[in-house]
Amino acid sequence: MFDKLIVATYMITTLIIGLYVGRKTDNIRDYAIGKRNFSDLVLVSAVFASVIDASSTIGLAGNTFILGPIFLFSYFGIVLSRFTLAFFIAPKMKPFLGKTISSGDIFEKLYGRRAKTLMGISTIIETTLMAGAQVLAISHLIQFFFGVEPTLAAIGASVVIIGYSFRGGIRSVTATDVFQFGILIIAIPILCGFAITKLGGLSSFLAKLGSSGLSFQSEAKINFHEHISVFLSFALPCLYPVCIQRMLMAKNPKQIKTAFIINGMLSIPFYILVGVIGICAHYLLPNINHNIAIPAIIDSFLPFGFKGIVIAGMLAIFMSTADSILNIGAIAITHDLIGSLRKKPLTTSKELFLVRISSIFIALGAITIALRFSNVLDVIFLIMVLGNSVFFPGYLLGILGYQGSKKAFWIGVTAGVATVIIGIGVLNIFMLHVMLVAIAANCAIHIIENIVTKQRAPFALRMVASSVHNQQSSKFAKYFLFNNWVKNQDYCSIFAVCSIAISIFPFFHSADFASETNTSVLLVINGILAVMSFLILFRELWWTSFVRNFSVIWALLLVISLPLQTFLILFWSNMSTIWLIDAVVMMPLLYMLTSRKGVIYTSIAGLMIASAIYYFTGPLIEVDLNNFAQWTLFLHSTVLTICLVLFRKRDVEICKSTSSTLLHEANRSLSTFEAALSYMDAYIPELVLAYNAHVPESIRKIAKTDLQELERLPKILTESSKSTSLALQNLLNRVQFYSSGKKSSSEFFINECIEKAIDSAHFIKYRNIFCIDFKNNIGIRGEPSLIIQSFINLIENAITAIEDSTTPSINILVKETTVTIKDNGCGITPSNLPNIFDELFTTKESHNSGLGLAFCKQAVIEHGGIINCRSKPNFGTTFEIFFPNSRIIKEI
Repeated sequence: MFDKLIVATYMITTLIIGLYVGRKTDNIRDYAIGKRNFSDLVLVSAVFASVIDASSTIGLAGNTFILGPIFLFSYFGIVLSRFTLAFFIAPKMKPFLGKTISSGDIFEKLYGRRAKTLMGISTIIETTLMAGAQVLAISHLIQFFFGVEPTLAAIGASVVIIGYSFRGGIRSVTATDVFQFGILIIAIPILCGFAITKLGGLSSFLAKLGSSGLSFQSEAKINFHEHISVFLSFALPCLYPVCIQRMLMAKNPKQIKTAFIINGMLSIPFYILVGVIGICAHYLLPNINHNIAIPAIIDSFLPFGFKGIVIAGMLAIFMSTADSILNIGAIAITHDLIGSLRKKPLTTSKELFLVRISSIFIALGAITIALRFSNVLDVIFLIMVLGNSVFFPGYLLGILGYQGSKKAFWIGVTAGVATVIIGIGVLNIFMLHVMLVAIAANCAIHIIENIVTKQRAPFALRMVASSVHNQQSSKFAKYFLFNNWVKNQDYCSIFAVCSIAISIFPFFHSADFASETNTSVLLVINGILAVMSFLILFRELWWTSFVRNFSVIWALLLVISLPLQTFLILFWSNMSTIWLIDAVVMMPLLYMLTSRKGVIYTSIAGLMIASAIYYFTGPLIEVDLNNFAQWTLFLHSTVLTICLVLFRKRDVEICKSTSSTLLHEANRSLSTFEAALSYMDAYIPELVLAYNAHVPESIRKIAKTDLQELERLPKILTESSKSTSLALQNLLNRVQFYSSGKKSSSEFFINECIEKAIDSAHFIKYRNIFCIDFKNNIGIRGEPSLIIQSFINLIENAITAIEDSTTPSINILVKETTVTIKDNGCGITPSNLPNIFDELFTTKESHNSGLGLAFCKQAVIEHGGIINCRSKPNFGTTFEIFFPNSRIIKEI
């Protein structure tokens, strides 16, 4: 009963969250991609919750139950697809962000309006099937635990999902996805832990796995070609509608890249845990139906209370994908299909009503699919074949910039469809084999059309660019490789000191080695290491020829001091655990000291040399190196800590010193500049007046428009000077405060900060446009100068926005714990709104360095606050700053 209560609580909580968050959705763009102001953490959670679905859990565990770990390895292609999308697709998404809300919009940009119609039809089919797979998994789970009929279970789950996604669209879906992410990321490890424990622990699990091998089938039954097809199919970049929609929600390509890199990293342990659950079910419950492997483990081995949590986690997995799919399918019906067929666009209210109704039709289709299929992966494979064979080649090549013409697109679609019909319907070939052939045929048509028409030549251009680069850099080829290894010469000095200590240490432990050969080799290595460390430390005394080779000597020092020594003793100790740990500690230390390429080259060189030495010296037999290993691990960890502390301290000091010097010199130059401007402002009007009065028009060489610009020049330069001064002050405040880590604990008052900001010299001539209303005062703890500077930045932005307004006004309201700054200026476009708090983002280069609002957000967060922005072009902008932990003073 208690487990049922937990599940019911989860369902009700999900419904409440979705309904509450989505209450302000008022147009289809908001319904589809929201305001595009989601944080990285929210986007990561939403992506992970959406892509982890029934196939990743019920399907993966079930097939691992039957086939063994070999299917888990096949499924791991999907991890590769996440990283491929992050590194190759994400950077190409910039032209679509803020301008498209669906896959159909992207296809319209690439191949025309009819392609959007076809994409709409395909998305409707795909989302119906995908949602059906999730509803199928939900119905299996509810039927297994609560004895509810499959039809009733499918309908009940669909009603809950529709309940919140119907109202709020993507905002409701994202909010519930974050909640569901928190549950599913806990539930699966709990279930895996109990399954391994019931099997006798990790050692027992590994022993059974070792005896069974990679497959639970006999060798004759293993079809490696099918496993390879599964891997390749899952490894294709995941350009499915759900991933595309999540990408379109992002603020910029960098956020997409971050979200999918983190998701790829999270997917690795998650899929391993699910696969382990399936393997444990094979050993513990060998006679069950593979489709219920996970529910059977939950029911058989989880204790009271935990069972309800894990069931809720499993429901979270299926529902978090299903709600996203319903949202996408509804958008496909309304925006892609109907929108592309109508000549006149729908009104905002009708479009929103229709998209909500469409989600119900997708849900009804999903229920139908759930009642007709029994295996989740069968549905997923069908989706992959339909989508990838027809659209994937055009999608991928189009985003990357290699697409063919509209004609090539339609020929490719026809070829893909024909291949699927013949391969599966006529020849009865394994569907993923057919899909890969269809993709190849479709891609070939685009590429051939590209070559024949010579519309684009990206590969040729790349080769030319590479050739030019090689010609320009040939003179540096001798040192180019090693120069990349030197990250910072100051780091070299710090590490050299630590390296001397490391090199001396083995001389006190030479007795730990079994043979004179091993001892001599190690002592020779460390003797060379000590000499090279002293050379690095006193490099200012080198001859000129040595200085030129500094990068080579540094590279050799890294190779010898870290990977060579660690790998060599790791081999000598027969892969001792503690030496493996030391090797793990070595890698972040290497990464701090050199570049990413340097880490790879250093590790490979050290491994190769260590292997050669080991080959000639042989292993150390019956020797305990644990004592030596403990001290070495301690030294490496200490060096890593020292480098972290000293590198950060040095970088902070350099940054502060540079910033302070920059500000001092810039302010001195600005003072001279402003003095010159005062003379220009005083005398240029008189000079222009005298020029107009005394120089005859027949001999004038300066036009009237140029004279007018000359009179305006002092004002323009003064504004530029103020903007530069403000940007420099922002930079200095950020470096000094955030780098030092010192935080003031004194209380100050927000109203006083606002008054000081308004009294700034920047705003003297604008005071008549301010309307200030203090309902109460707010007291917070922290550094007042940061908050004052934040208000200056916000007011500066407001003044810039109202420059062309006929009745400019800036309203500042303090009420309860909220400060509102509102202007009636030009507003911010929807495409720019999500990025306004990003560093260096600006739409007005002459007025803005792109640091002001980024500084505001960091300063407000540092003081426990939240800053939001609402804006509409031509209707003004409103900034709201919340201080939830402040002290409200009612008396004003």
